[in-house]
Amino acid sequence: MAAPSLVLEVNGSPFEGWKRVAVELSMEALAGSFELAVSERFPTDPLGRPIREGDRAELKLHGELVIRGYVDDVARSYETDEENGQHTVTVSGRDATGDLVDCSVTHEPGEWTDRLLEEIAREVVAPFRIPLRIAEATASAFAKVKTEESETAYELIERLCRQRGLLPMSDRSGGLLLSRLGPELVPTPIVLGENVLRGELVSSIRDRHSLYRAKGQAKGSDDFFGRDAASPVGEATDPLVTRFRPLTLLADEPADADVLKRRATWESTVRAGRSRVARYTVQGWRHARGLWLPNTRVRVRDELLGLARELLIASVRFSFDEDRGSRTVLDLTLPEAFAPEPVKVPKGKATEIWHELDPVRR
Repeated sequence: MAAPSLVLEVNGSPFEGWKRVAVELSMEALAGSFELAVSERFPTDPLGRPIREGDRAELKLHGELVIRGYVDDVARSYETDEENGQHTVTVSGRDATGDLVDCSVTHEPGEWTDRLLEEIAREVVAPFRIPLRIAEATASAFAKVKTEESETAYELIERLCRQRGLLPMSDRSGGLLLSRLGPELVPTPIVLGENVLRGELVSSIRDRHSLYRAKGQAKGSDDFFGRDAASPVGEATDPLVTRFRPLTLLADEPADADVLKRRATWESTVRAGRSRVARYTVQGWRHARGLWLPNTRVRVRDELLGLARELLIASVRFSFDEDRGSRTVLDLTLPEAFAPEPVKVPKGKATEIWHELDPVRR
């Protein structure tokens, strides 16, 4: 089966003809990743020119840049069988933002006072020479931010973004993007009987809790003092978790009871949203308008899983081999899984948000 259009440029030189391909882009992984393999009958070198770990790399699918970063690993293997002997080279790598995932914050003295998120993020990524883009300016500054011991650059940025309702992601061009949830609806729906090769709905209660208690400490004043300021608490519940499973959260910055209540509710909402993932495999890497990409939305109609609604594409995994051709695995979830604000649930109503998927009438 003919390979789809995929080119890996290493230090400006193109490499094509890959026999096995695996590329992953995800809203939950800051850096996109790839693993490509090519084999030839022994003893021919299938690449012709060497690729080395640390080389600059750009990966293009159907002419569209999806990863700009570096080669992490190169593996060479061979078999000496006279009839089936092969020489195989496997190359894997990630976006440049992978350095933010791997490396510690180097800023000195490691703290900021009255600074905006974008100002702090820009100073953190500057030593890595990674461009920073932000979807929209934030309105409120952090009173005080201090790096934690052994905290990586990504962990610090993600911690601050979570407090401002932003999502740190690769911009697929070697830069860091601080974004909101994407509003784009792809024109090709996922429809059982039309383009679905495989579908599944994965559910888990592992990260859900019956009670969320957010604790913090607020700055006192003449009108706000004592226990309310010294140890404010906000609580939220997940009525669909019926056994006792409490979780205590510590606020990342000074907060009063109202802020902590919102923090606890947000935690409950996001964890409930991420507890179920619809996973679909489709043929090819493209929909009607371009590549399948994370942080876009798609309509789903699947009578077997009981889904008929719009979902968020949280991750995509492109693959190719000579037996099955090119395929894409899409992980879909509710937008609430990445929501900056909690979903409003009517008081006294135990609402399972994943139960509100407009199930298809049978």
